[in-house]
Amino acid sequence: MSCFPLSDPLDVLFPLHRQLSSSREEVYSDWLQWVLDQIKNAGQIGSVLGLPNLEQIAVSNEPVEVDREVPVEHGHADQTGRLDIVVRQGCRWLAVIEVKTRAYKDGDLEKHEGYQKSIISPETELIFLAVDPPDSDSHGFRFIAWADVCVTLRRIAPELLASNRILTTALILAFVGAIEQNLLGFVSPEASRVPLGKVPRMIDHFAKAALTEAAHG
Repeated sequence: MSCFPLSDPLDVLFPLHRQLSSSREEVYSDWLQWVLDQIKNAGQIGSVLGLPNLEQIAVSNEPVEVDREVPVEHGHADQTGRLDIVVRQGCRWLAVIEVKTRAYKDGDLEKHEGYQKSIISPETELIFLAVDPPDSDSHGFRFIAWADVCVTLRRIAPELLASNRILTTALILAFVGAIEQNLLGFVSPEASRVPLGKVPRMIDHFAKAALTEAAHG
């Protein structure tokens, strides 16, 4: 499906935008919260987060809401914590998302154990969103790659555009472009030649996007 008249997210040089550097983790968390809040549909949010069962545990007639920086009783040992993103319906938490945009250490994941203690419902899906999977225990949080989020957002963008949500779709595709260039290291054709080391990863990424679109076409 085409996103015409919108161009491909890689057509804009997002590395020139200092606010969108990989070190600005809170910016990407804020933008992801906004994107999920705009999507609203539990099934599509589930697709973005790699949670095909999210639509089943959601209550169809209740609006889906997405919150940022939700305080909880437990985080790191003997400390309280704040959850990056919570997807909920009323007081029911459907998913909790912990966001990483740069390299992290094992110690960064220890707070997940405290977060798990703070989340009472066994139905709540726990997501750890990062560029690369952790080498150690993520304490009950399931890894999802930023690359997979981009693939799904590329797929659903034409659906949003078809409902005449032109500006919303443009901003979501801008988010995709920022992730692909600033987090995944892809290079815009507007910038320069693509480094040879990035070519296989880019080919795999866009091949997966094409297969995903064909499967849902």
